[in-house]
Amino acid sequence: QWAAGLYTMVLGPDIRDLAGNQMDQDGDRISGEATEDRYSASVTVRSPDFVVTSVSTAETGSFGSPLSVTWTVRNAGSDAARSTAWYDRIYLSRDTTIGGDDITLSDFYVSDADPLAPDTSYTRTTSVTLPINVNFGDGTYYILVGSDVYNYQIENNESNNAGASSAVTLTVPPLPDLVVDSVMPIQSVIEAGKPTTISWTLRNQGGAATNTSWYDQIY
Repeated sequence: QWAAGLYTMVLGPDIRDLAGNQMDQDGDRISGEATEDRYSASVTVRSPDFVVTSVSTAETGSFGSPLSVTWTVRNAGSDAARSTAWYDRIYLSRDTTIGGDDITLSDFYVSDADPLAPDTSYTRTTSVTLPINVNFGDGTYYILVGSDVYNYQIENNESNNAGASSAVTLTVPPLPDLVVDSVMPIQSVIEAGKPTTISWTLRNQGGAATNTSWYDQIY
């Protein structure tokens, strides 16, 4: 049981000694009484609880470029977080809620915050690269952070571990766009089973130069 609070433990009365006698908790020599011969005790359970209290980044950015992200996580629970390490995850999202269409930007290894006492926080900053993705164009986005994404640290509440930045305006930079203008065999007649030579013309109709090598495939 990890949810913080006051709990009651009840033992008996159907607990027997080696001779088969039931409990006589009240000492009246009548064993096994349903109420009188039970033992009860109150136990207070304390547990940590990570909450992402802030996520900050620049107001604008560009896909394909780095972006600095700073976030703060507070232990809002009643006990220290004693796991030796955990991971915080950074997402790119169209909204302020972690969902299936979000892109994971980075997993950040937190190894120097334990034991994180109740009502104390840690702050981290890292740089992430915004990916160029055909499904993400110019628009308004959010940077989300989920703390302890692999649940290394048992917590009082595992559903409140995420936080979101303010809106970030992102743009797609000029990109190359390769198109095939023409394909032409050198020979007018191609014989099956024999080699042939093919010529083709490739053109970059995009707004930026190519910056890497690539393969052209012939079918």
